Amino acid sequence: GVKHIKVPDKPRTHLTFEEVQRLANTTIMGENGTGGEIKRAFLFSCLTGLRWSDLVALTWGDIRDGQIIRPKVKTKKLVAIPLHPDALALIETPEVQIHRLDEPVFKLSRNSAPNRYIHDWSTRAGIDRPVTFHTARHTAGTLLLQGGAEIYTVQKILGHTKAEMTMQYAAVTDDLKKKAIDALPRLALGK
Repeated sequence: GVKHIKVPDKPRTHLTFEEVQRLANTTIMGENGTGGEIKRAFLFSCLTGLRWSDLVALTWGDIRDGQIIRPKVKTKKLVAIPLHPDALALIETPEVQIHRLDEPVFKLSRNSAPNRYIHDWSTRAGIDRPVTFHTARHTAGTLLLQGGAEIYTVQKILGHTKAEMTMQYAAVTDDLKKKAIDALPRLALGK
């Protein structure tokens, strides 16, 4: 008859659009090798919400008609994610012209240790809080909601099975609360 102890929600770390832009403009350790691939993958994740495991598994055959269509590695659920022009620009580099359908989009392995690169990179960009690869996923969810996307749409993009998971991103930012309050109609108070 003992109830479990409720653990308070911890805040989700996400980046602002300006911080993502600073990262895009900042060099990363190993820019011409693994670090450069991690940088592209991180920025791609900020625009798509894909997890590290999904990015490592992503092949050119998963990209069709300007969108990603593939099952998520974690949930095995099929998702379709339209690609933002900047996401397409990140993967359509001049040196990569022709691809085999089974070829990975990013030259990464599960053992690439992205957070080792990301910590140094985010510090160089002047971000003074912890940033991990998963921060990119939280950033995508938050930026989508701030941009006006509906919770259900963001849920489908992120591949969440329950809306409660997506609701955590809405709680992250006060901007959404202010936007909602500002959308209320004005009263004619007759003063």
